[in-house]
Amino acid sequence: MAGNADACEAALRPESDESVLWVSYTRPPEDCLDRLPSVPDDRKTVVDIGGGTRAAAAGTAATPTDGEISVAEPNDLTGLGIAIAEQLRDTDGVHVCFDSITAMLQYVGTSRTYTY
Repeated sequence: MAGNADACEAALRPESDESVLWVSYTRPPEDCLDRLPSVPDDRKTVVDIGGGTRAAAAGTAATPTDGEISVAEPNDLTGLGIAIAEQLRDTDGVHVCFDSITAMLQYVGTSRTYTY
């Protein structure tokens, strides 16, 4: 997982007026946000997929904060699509990293993922 985070961190280096969107199945949103210290808070967003499932397994509560959007079910491609589309619609000049297609395939079949 560290390799995916490193790849996203490297890819999400915007110009001064651009924003970043990190879509993650594998990392808690606060970890993603913390890996981008040079990006102002108002220009970075994480779409956390299945965070409620991770929090329940860890025995903690998953409460989205500023810069976080939660998609509760990891197989909810409609919810994921809406979350991403809203961020892209509301923001010009966005760098996006999707972490990770492999994790997505664990929850959604290849055919549905390809269609998505």
